[in-house]
Amino acid sequence: MLGGKVGDKPMSVGVRSPSHILATIAVVLFIGALLMFGIKITRSAPIDAPLIVDSERKTYASVPCVLNGTLDRELIKNRRDVNAPTKPLVLMDYAEESTIGEVRRLKSWHPDVTCRNAAGFTQTISLAGSLLGWERRWTRKGQWRW
Repeated sequence: MLGGKVGDKPMSVGVRSPSHILATIAVVLFIGALLMFGIKITRSAPIDAPLIVDSERKTYASVPCVLNGTLDRELIKNRRDVNAPTKPLVLMDYAEESTIGEVRRLKSWHPDVTCRNAAGFTQTISLAGSLLGWERRWTRKGQWRW
């Protein structure tokens, strides 16, 4: 029959019910959320982020790794004073302050393995977190926030 009817009901071509439209929107939003929170981005520390270097071993570690003792070798002489804000920390004779930018220029230096394995130089964040500007491990000037 060509009159637009099938049996006793009129045919509606291309018209969707409001519940079908809402269901489609919900599915699209759900898939979008999965992608936004499921896709991970790994960021490296900025070049001006401070480090502590071990000049004897030619290794370097992030400040949080040094403070937390997440290292292959101790770089602080007065480890027990780490949590005492009024006492200055004293570095070992072979340790000194530097930045990622300075260390990268020195081709023979490498990250402390334990610190690297503890994600001491990177941050993994969701795509949504990156786009929304959620807190990063570093300030815009490269200072550590941990």
